[in-house]
Amino acid sequence: MPSGTASRHWLYRHVIPVVGHGWTEAEPVPLWISSPSNSEQIDGWIMELRNELPERITARVVDHAGRKPGFRRESAWQRAVRDAERRHGLTSHPRAPIVSWEPEEEWKPSF
Repeated sequence: MPSGTASRHWLYRHVIPVVGHGWTEAEPVPLWISSPSNSEQIDGWIMELRNELPERITARVVDHAGRKPGFRRESAWQRAVRDAERRHGLTSHPRAPIVSWEPEEEWKPSF
């Protein structure tokens, strides 16, 4: 019989919709960007993302908003997207990627 105690670790992800100029809330969100970690300093990361992003970024696709649970359960990224959709009345494009991105060193915010 196993001994010890079980513990739960809750993982919170933060996502922000990435849309082009002229986009309206009636249109689906084409791309979501996620913080690269479960950072306690997420407020600073979010504030920096409200600034103009560099023209090109390199990011890692971590999931897709419309991926149906099957082989893999719903991810923390997908739950964050669903929560943002519900709270803000948004919808995602069914194939919208969710990317994890960390600013490059020279652009990195000071938080």
